Amino acid sequence: MDNVFLQGPLFLGGLILVFAFSNGFRDSSTIVATVVSTKTMTPRKAFFFCAVAEFLGVIFFGSAVVMTISRDLFGPILAGPKADLQIVLLSATGAALVWGLIGWWAAWPISNKHTIFGGLVGASLGMWGFKFFQNFTFTIIILVLILSPLIGFLVSIAVTQTLHTAGEWLTPLARGFLEKFHMAACMMLAFAHGTNDGQIVISLLVLGFGLAQAAVKGGMDPVVEIPFQFRLAVAVALSLGVLTGGYRILKKMGMSFYRIRLVQGVSATISSVGTVLGCSALGLPASTTQVITGSIIGAGVAKSPASVRWEIAQEIILAWVVTLPMAAAIALFFSKILKEGWI
Repeated sequence: MDNVFLQGPLFLGGLILVFAFSNGFRDSSTIVATVVSTKTMTPRKAFFFCAVAEFLGVIFFGSAVVMTISRDLFGPILAGPKADLQIVLLSATGAALVWGLIGWWAAWPISNKHTIFGGLVGASLGMWGFKFFQNFTFTIIILVLILSPLIGFLVSIAVTQTLHTAGEWLTPLARGFLEKFHMAACMMLAFAHGTNDGQIVISLLVLGFGLAQAAVKGGMDPVVEIPFQFRLAVAVALSLGVLTGGYRILKKMGMSFYRIRLVQGVSATISSVGTVLGCSALGLPASTTQVITGSIIGAGVAKSPASVRWEIAQEIILAWVVTLPMAAAIALFFSKILKEGWI
């Protein structure tokens, strides 16, 4: 790759922050879907408070996911001969943005983690071949991305049934409390999204600026230092994306699946919070979009499977299935172009 401009980390950092903005833009609609569809909050109010919570989640919640991506996943590659991460990261981020734009146009709540991870897979395949996949961390990440929406689905069924049972003994006064709890849970879900998705973006910056490579070569059990500027930049980009809001996907998630009631909304939200925060604490990159979608479906199934519009669910699941390979294919194409110096 001969283009000095493309080789510069500042261009790459800017592209990664654009991805962070698009991440917040697309996922915001999924995060607020239940709280808006149950009329607990207006879209404008929900997007604003979620943006604040998203910002705080990026700033204050650990670095376990950053270690998993930058150190454990790419560590074996970085410890060997010089690895040209510029091509890999540029290709992966570019592919994630392209496929994300397609998903937004089609109003699919596709997983941002699937787009970026698929991009990393395709770009790494183009740069290093199958060497990248000989890493146990790769298998763990794939399993978590597949299983996390199923966990949200099952937990949401259990929580919904529990709340419905408890509701038989609750007075109408409890609705006001439940609405406030739902608002708080929505803010916590935005915070959880910031902790997980924000750390994914930070890990890309760490890799792009060579901090992970220096750490891996500096010791047996390296700790990657994360500059506060990285956290702040990612927090601002994600929050601005959330403030912009993705109304196209919001309509499908909150208004087309089925008529979400308050108990179902609360169940889906708290199930998603528990799943995503748990994965963040363990350093695992769970797909927030898929967890929320699985939780919403689970809440609907718990009350009445017939109430769920399964044709919408099938369309969304199909989008999930094709996202990773499509993003990988686009990134592989980009990596070949950049590697051969055609740009």
